[in-house]
Amino acid sequence: MFKKIMCMAMICVFITATLAGCKKDNNNIVITSENEDAKDAAAVEEKELSADSVVVAVGEQTATYAEYLVYMYILKTKYQNSIGGDIWNYTLSENRSFKDVAKEQAISLISELKIISCKAENYGISLGTDEKEDIRKYVETIYQSASEEDKQEYKLTIDSLANVYMENEIAERVYNACIGAVDTNISDEDVRQTSIQYLYIASGDIDKAEKLRQKAVKSGDFLSVARANTDAESCEMIIGRDYENVAFAETALSLHTGEMSGVLTTGTGCYVIYCVNENEESLTAQKKEEIISQSQRTVFETQYKLWAEEFNIQISPLIL
Repeated sequence: MFKKIMCMAMICVFITATLAGCKKDNNNIVITSENEDAKDAAAVEEKELSADSVVVAVGEQTATYAEYLVYMYILKTKYQNSIGGDIWNYTLSENRSFKDVAKEQAISLISELKIISCKAENYGISLGTDEKEDIRKYVETIYQSASEEDKQEYKLTIDSLANVYMENEIAERVYNACIGAVDTNISDEDVRQTSIQYLYIASGDIDKAEKLRQKAVKSGDFLSVARANTDAESCEMIIGRDYENVAFAETALSLHTGEMSGVLTTGTGCYVIYCVNENEESLTAQKKEEIISQSQRTVFETQYKLWAEEFNIQISPLIL
């Protein structure tokens, strides 16, 4: 699971937006918790950077410049793989470069992961000797694939890479433990996704709708009749129980594959609905996963915000 290091958006509530509004203390950026009992942040480097310089402090937890550079290397690799080219020099809005954005992302990721990792002991989470060795073997491949130029620029070592990946693995396990109580028992029926074709008559002329319905029955080609006569922009859709037009959704979901509804009248007109497939299984499974994932994110983000209030954060201006 430690290979998922750049999937951390799944578990992070980014603090980047707070950087512009936080206070400065001796030129360092300080993010102060509203909790009066929050742990003060350790000192960070203000003058000169070395690999061992502390650049981010979350309470007593600290991150070195070497650790920060690992995140910058990973972000650069990710962006270059997606976009290509000399990504750091790409200019975004307000004259900000990709590198400027990556710096903020790296700081956010470090801060958040320190907070999350502090809770590992609460869940009895730690890495065993074999697990640490597996991570080291994995990062050795990352180190070997890095260019000599990148190794020098980002001060990459197997130890610095391994430490970052180990902390990410612990954080992911804390996340999984935190969301463990989320109910994942959602029935297929509750999230069933149905593919339909429909005919819409905006005037609400029921007689017209019924005649077109009979024409579709006789022709055996509902879609052609709908396309030739509908007042809607489309005649096809995937629908579930969360569709805003409740009467329309209930009628559509009551149909079996190959069935056609009668004329449905609503406040906006009338409809005839044909069921193409009463259960699009892959879409139903996808919808279920989306609902579970959203519930998990909500649970974790609520818990994370409480954890974050336990710490003050200090950031060295030398990495901004």
